[in-house]
Amino acid sequence: MLHLKLKFLIVAGLLISATNALAQMQRIGDTLCDIKKLQPREHQECLRKAQDDSDRKMRERIVAISGVIDKTPNIQSQQKVRWRKALEDSQGQWIRFRNAECQDLTTFETQSKQRIAEEQRTCILDYNDRRMGVLKQRYPAAATGG
Repeated sequence: MLHLKLKFLIVAGLLISATNALAQMQRIGDTLCDIKKLQPREHQECLRKAQDDSDRKMRERIVAISGVIDKTPNIQSQQKVRWRKALEDSQGQWIRFRNAECQDLTTFETQSKQRIAEEQRTCILDYNDRRMGVLKQRYPAAATGG
C-alpha cells in the first residue's frame, strides 16, 4: 500500500511539474510578434505573415517527406503510394484537429473578444511549431531547411 501511495505521489508531482512548465512556455506567436513592441494593427499583420510562413513551411515539409518516401529503398511502389496517401490523410486530419482547437475553441475561450483573431493565429503557430518538430523527428532526412 505504501508503495502504491509513493507511486501516486511521484506521478502527481510529475503532472504538476509538466503543467507548470506548459504554463510558463513562451508561445511562438508571442516570440515572433511581440505585442509590447508593436501597434495592434502591426501585431495582427505580423501574426498573419508568420502564420502564412508557417503554413508554407509545413506544406514544403510534407512535399519533402513525400520525396523521402519515394527514395526509400526496398519498398514496392504500391507501398510507397499507400504510405504517401497515409501521410496526406494524417496531415489532413491533423489540420482539421488544429483548426478545431485554434479556431473553434479559441473563439469561446478568449476573454477579450477583440483579441480572438490574435489568439487563433498564435494557437495555430504553436500547433504548427509542434507538428514540425514531430515531422522532423519522424523524418529526419526531410528536415533540411525551415
